[in-house]
Amino acid sequence: MLHDSLLNNTGLVAAAKAALQMYVRHLAMELGPLGHRVNLLKFGTIITPAVRTVMGPEAVARLDAIHRDLIPAGRMCTAEEVARFVSVLAREETHWLNGATIDFTGGMMLRLLDVVLQPDSSHLQHGKRPSS
Repeated sequence: MLHDSLLNNTGLVAAAKAALQMYVRHLAMELGPLGHRVNLLKFGTIITPAVRTVMGPEAVARLDAIHRDLIPAGRMCTAEEVARFVSVLAREETHWLNGATIDFTGGMMLRLLDVVLQPDSSHLQHGKRPSS
C-alpha cells in the first residue's frame, strides 16, 4: 500500500528535519541582529535532467504518476520555479521573513496526510482526484 511505504524507516529523517527547523530558528535569532535572515525552504521532489539520467525514464514516470496524485496542482514543481521563489525571498521586501519554514510542495504535504490517515487510499489512482 502506498501509505505503508511512506512511513517505512522515516523516523531518522523526521528527526533530522525537525532538528534542522529548530537550528534555522536559532540561527535567525542569532544572526538577525547582524542583518542576516535565515529561512528554511522545504520542497518536494524536483525532476531535473540529472535526476532523469540517474533514475532512468521508467522510474521517473512512476515517480511522476505518484506525485500527480499527491499534488493538488497535478504536477511536480520545476527547478526554475524554485529558483524564482528563492529570488523573491532574497529581495529586500521580504526582510521581515526570518526564521520561517516554508513548505514549497504545491500542497503535497496536505495530501500525504490524507493518505497516511486514510487506510483506503484508493482515491489516489494516477490522476484521479476525489471530487470536491
